[in-house]
Amino acid sequence: MANLTIGSGPDAFNTTINLGPFELTINQGRADITATMQLGTDARLGLQDLVAGSLDPSLLVSSLDAGANWNIDFPLVLSENIRDLTPPTLPSAPAES
Repeated sequence: MANLTIGSGPDAFNTTINLGPFELTINQGRADITATMQLGTDARLGLQDLVAGSLDPSLLVSSLDAGANWNIDFPLVLSENIRDLTPPTLPSAPAES
C-alpha cells in the first residue's frame, strides 16, 4: 500500500510568471492531493512469483481507494500591462499644397 499526500500548506500562495509583455499571476492559489494506492493482493511478491505466473494477473492491477481526493485552485489573473502596448506610429505624409 502506498500513501500520497501533496499540499500547499495552510496558507495560500501567490506566484507570477512573466511572458514577454504579459504577466500571469496565480493569486491565493491552493493545491491539495490525497490518495492511497494498493495492489489487489497482500502477498509478498518475488521475481520468481512474477515470472512463473503463480499469481492471477488481475491481482496485480493497482487501484485507488474511495477516499482519494484533490483540490486544485489556481485563480489566474492576467496583468494589465497589455493596455500599455500601442501600435507603432507611422510617419505622416507631407501635407499637399
